[in-house]
Amino acid sequence: VCPSCTIMDRKKKGNVEPTSSTPMAEDLPRTKLSEQLERHVREKLKVKMGDMAKEKSQLENLPMDQAAKLTAEGGGEIYVRQVTSMSRTLDVRPRMKKRYSFKNYPSEFKYRCKCIIVFQNLDGVDVILFGLYVYEHDETNAPPNQRAVYVSYLDSVHYMRPRKMRTFVYHELLTSYLDYVRCKGYNTAHIWACPPLKGDDYILFAKPEDQKTPKDDRLRQWYIDMLKDCQRQGIVGKMTNAYDLYFANERNDATILPYMEGDYFPAEMENIIKDMEEGKNLSKKPDKAGKKGKKEKKKKSKAGARGGTRSTGIDQEALAASGIIPEGVDVKSLRE
Repeated sequence: VCPSCTIMDRKKKGNVEPTSSTPMAEDLPRTKLSEQLERHVREKLKVKMGDMAKEKSQLENLPMDQAAKLTAEGGGEIYVRQVTSMSRTLDVRPRMKKRYSFKNYPSEFKYRCKCIIVFQNLDGVDVILFGLYVYEHDETNAPPNQRAVYVSYLDSVHYMRPRKMRTFVYHELLTSYLDYVRCKGYNTAHIWACPPLKGDDYILFAKPEDQKTPKDDRLRQWYIDMLKDCQRQGIVGKMTNAYDLYFANERNDATILPYMEGDYFPAEMENIIKDMEEGKNLSKKPDKAGKKGKKEKKKKSKAGARGGTRSTGIDQEALAASGIIPEGVDVKSLRE
């Protein structure tokens, strides 16, 4: 059966709902986190779409129902699901552990890895539009990771309808997530804002050819706009960057930096300690080829020639775990 013909036939009959009994995004397990995110996003989207439809109705002298339908551009319901929740342990690398053993620096950090997916029903099919990986370090961890959340990976494709609502929806989802962890007792959130290199993908593979990858500055501003809105709502107190927080004070050492899975700093600190042990000159300026090592709002002068950005892609173990839950897997941990 031709999918395009089927869709056209459904539209003629005024029924675009799916006729299959195959489980959909709505049938995936729910959690307290996914419920809050989905409810928040839907409420905000409903208000925003209503305002857009009202404006269109007034400008084009259309009935409200018709304006609302045109504004939606065929976009269906939004679903948010948490598809991964794993307890994991990050071992501190040997040189870091040895160098700061006199400070009783932890040998490991335990955290919760969660993956959040956004679906939209398009022409009767639930399509994955957005993926988010977060690592949550609770109060049982020692500093510098205590009560810290790491927004590690974020990825999307531009199939949302209407397309211009992408930023609005994703900002609202991140806003709701930060509010959720704030209420759970977390007091800091670290956000990585480094776009992938051309040809690389963090979560969603093989993006549309006409989808552009934002440049460093634009992606950084995308996050800043979201965080400023969080500040206006009282969700975020202070917004800063890695340089001002950690590197501006020369008395700080590496133990003050958050030590997160997949982050740039753990590997770079290990390399720097190795260079120090070998007596290399660390004040040497990096080669121009290494300037791809820019990280979010976080500037690091010695990041240099190692190019340690996220271009190698997402942690494979976490990615494999983010699929549809296989048969026989206990989903109780997801509801925690």
